[in-house]
Amino acid sequence: MNTPQASIGLLVSVRENGGEPCHVNPVSDPLLVGEYKDTEILAGLDLSGDSFPQISSGNCNQGASMPVQGRILFCGMICFAGLLLGSCQAQTSRTPDQPSSTIREDAVPFVRSLPMVAMAEPMVVDFELLPPGKNATATLFLGIRVGGNDGLKSLQSAQEVRRSGLEAELVLKRLDGQEAVNVPLVRVESHVGVPARIVAVGSDGRVPGGWLDGVDNLSLQSAGLESVDSHYSPLALAWAQDVQPGKYQLSIRLLNPPGQLMSIRSELLVAYRHKSK
Repeated sequence: MNTPQASIGLLVSVRENGGEPCHVNPVSDPLLVGEYKDTEILAGLDLSGDSFPQISSGNCNQGASMPVQGRILFCGMICFAGLLLGSCQAQTSRTPDQPSSTIREDAVPFVRSLPMVAMAEPMVVDFELLPPGKNATATLFLGIRVGGNDGLKSLQSAQEVRRSGLEAELVLKRLDGQEAVNVPLVRVESHVGVPARIVAVGSDGRVPGGWLDGVDNLSLQSAGLESVDSHYSPLALAWAQDVQPGKYQLSIRLLNPPGQLMSIRSELLVAYRHKSK
């Protein structure tokens, strides 16, 4: 829902010799106020929400400059109106629909920098898993996303990582109970001429390579992690199937990636998989 914008104007009324006041808008016509002679300044604010008021008709005679006290009051009212206007604009410029208000770096989906280099120690990330959205499945994608200058280049880089047989160790634990509990992981195994099949990841968490996969891009966009101008290709290393919302910990370590992969732009990606139509 759009929030109406407040419009604030500074309205200065001047009255000569007790006569009828005429109104001057010092924002659009600041010099006119200083040209009235023998005037009484009746300054105020216009909070009507309409545009700044225009000069209304009146019988004010123009002549010498405004007295010193009048100029001080006039300048003070302009400064006060400027501060009030800035405050109102700051309060009304944000709407509840802005994605930034819902971004959480500790919740799925999230990304972390993950260069294609050997890791002496694993990266450990604690995060919260919220229920999947309408475009997502209950399977959690654990892997990397590869970036490129366009969609084709990111896909080619992801294919290069897949063909390299990149090995990694992944361990996922649920932290809701009194002690951490390992979450079973699976991976897709495929060979030329043989249908792909899902196999369990061993207790050591080692996975021999990854596969091209799809994630819930809508949730990535809502979290500010992807835009229409970005180009990424997700490469899964493991899945966690039918995971329940809660607190989790992921440990990941890349094992001796080939040197030719060092120039590839890669990040750890944890997200729900995309639901097929």
